Amino acid sequence: MSFETIRELLLGISLPFETRVTILFLLIAIPALANTIHFLIKSRQTWFGLTNWIQTRPLNSFWKKVLVAEFMFLRHGNFIPYSILSIAAFLILLVATFATRPFIINASPGTGTYLASAEEPITVEFNLPIDDKLVQLYISPEVMGRWEFERPWKVKFYPDESFFPGKKIVVYVTGLRARWGEENPHEQAIELFAPRIPQISSISPADGAENIPADAPIEIKYDAPLGKFVETYFELTPKKDFIVKEDTTKQFLAFKEPLEQGEQYTLFAYQTLRSYRILDGEDIEKSSVTKIGQVTFKTVEAPLVSSYTPKGSGTNPSEPFKITFSQEMIRTATEKLLRITPETEGEITWEDKQNLIFTPKDGWQKGIRYEISLLPGITSRFGGITNEKVTLTFETAGNVKVSAFSPGAGASGVDPTQTNVTIEFDQEVDHENAQQHFSISPNVSGNFAWDGRKMTYQTAGKLAYSTRYDVKVAAGVKTIYGLDSTENFQSYFVTASNTFTLNIPQYYQDPRYETFNCNLVAAQMVLAYKGISVTQEEIKAALSVGQDPNADWVEGYGTHTGPIAQYLASKGIKYAVKNGWNVAALAQEIKNGNPVILWWYNRYSTPKGAFTLPGGYTGYKGMHSEVVRGFIGPSSNPTYLLTNDPWRGQLTYSQSLFNSTWAYLNYTAIVVY
Repeated sequence: MSFETIRELLLGISLPFETRVTILFLLIAIPALANTIHFLIKSRQTWFGLTNWIQTRPLNSFWKKVLVAEFMFLRHGNFIPYSILSIAAFLILLVATFATRPFIINASPGTGTYLASAEEPITVEFNLPIDDKLVQLYISPEVMGRWEFERPWKVKFYPDESFFPGKKIVVYVTGLRARWGEENPHEQAIELFAPRIPQISSISPADGAENIPADAPIEIKYDAPLGKFVETYFELTPKKDFIVKEDTTKQFLAFKEPLEQGEQYTLFAYQTLRSYRILDGEDIEKSSVTKIGQVTFKTVEAPLVSSYTPKGSGTNPSEPFKITFSQEMIRTATEKLLRITPETEGEITWEDKQNLIFTPKDGWQKGIRYEISLLPGITSRFGGITNEKVTLTFETAGNVKVSAFSPGAGASGVDPTQTNVTIEFDQEVDHENAQQHFSISPNVSGNFAWDGRKMTYQTAGKLAYSTRYDVKVAAGVKTIYGLDSTENFQSYFVTASNTFTLNIPQYYQDPRYETFNCNLVAAQMVLAYKGISVTQEEIKAALSVGQDPNADWVEGYGTHTGPIAQYLASKGIKYAVKNGWNVAALAQEIKNGNPVILWWYNRYSTPKGAFTLPGGYTGYKGMHSEVVRGFIGPSSNPTYLLTNDPWRGQLTYSQSLFNSTWAYLNYTAIVVY
């Protein structure tokens, strides 16, 4: 084994600094202690009486032999070879510690893993104490927070803003050098991920389930822990009030009142992802509302009751109450066991042997919840008998209320080209009067359409992008058979941003093996968009490895526009190299379906500026390539630009940040046609 090989092995020792110090201490302390004990025992003839003590102990012969052998070694053994070996190991490890370059050996959470929560600090541990005056630490996505050194070799990032769930996180370290070192500082990066986006793994009751108890809660299980970084919303049709209780990976919907028996319900589950300020929980970024689950189930039928009407709320006070039994009933026994609360005068008639009708003498009172009870003991003509009380309920129309808005309250990312505004009332209302009490702000022209209790204001194609709309139904809506409304009902929704994107695949460079092939990965992405599949190594081989970045791919640096343009041409791809370009022209090319490769600054490397490559050619520190895949806002003046970064994933830049980053290399790009 050559000296150089041994040197590389020593420099590559990956031990935490605290472990190194402990080993160094033990390599000195243990031989010193052993030699001291050897000297003391050898200088005493009786071993301090230890031999006699061992002989008198109730130990079996094996352990006595072992103890005697150990003492014989401590008295007569030769400790010089062990001491020399220990000192040699001490010196080797000491030299390796002071000669090696510092690098990251550990991170918490581990590299490539997910944060447990969006607020979790990130710890980075180096193998040696590092020069904290020279080192610079960056994190992407760039969230507010602070880096603190817990040890000279251990630093922790405490975020002030949560990480957006599911996104890739890159920790990049520049100016990396040992405290006692004089070598040129180097750079290193590690990758991990923000908390995993929880997806529904199961819902109980399952889709299509029947005979569900009316008081049973709904349980939703997720495949990842929940947290403040994700908000969930539920809608139940028909509507029923419930409260949501949450466990680590579960949610429970507990109903304030039992569900209606024999009713089919559909539950819709929605999710919004968010990042927020940790101090006060204020939103920083929120995704659009996404449906993540849906189940339809049916509650158990009331015993011996197939159906009844009316049920729910908003009942017409003049509507009679009708029970349909599953079998032919004994009329007299059934009538005697029927109770109505509050007590109401009326007449019982039978439509046939299975359908009982109760007609109130003066109609039902308005805005009252009625309970129709069938006491235990009602009997069918075929011998069936109930053992429990059966309770059926309905509520008559009171003051007009809005039971639902669509889009739902607080909905975001609403498509302005497809969305109409719908208001559902809890009872029949005067159409023209209800329309007069409706308003939307900002004002939008539209036409009204009705479907039963639902009033739709047709606004599809007339709403603006990125706009909050406030919807109001003022008090005073006239009823048909209940009571006029006495309160205002309000809701709001936010339309989606005007976003234009190209379906360019996201590929990554691997910083563990090569950190300067971003130009190759960018070319690989645009070729894949054009239907041409190549690897990064194929592109590098075609460009050839050399020293002139204007003609070759340069090891440890990358390449300029010329070699990439020539490679695109070799694949039959048309292109245009742009210098001194601008955002408006770039966005127009994206809108025309033409991706753009950028040459600009990576926003981390310092110092910036031109330098001379080993071959004598000019390079630029921090040169980086990304692919523009889309924009938000009008193409003539986009608010944000969207990129595929081979290093950090899909990124969003404000126009000002985009221009300041692009200016470094004179607004240089390649348009791919």
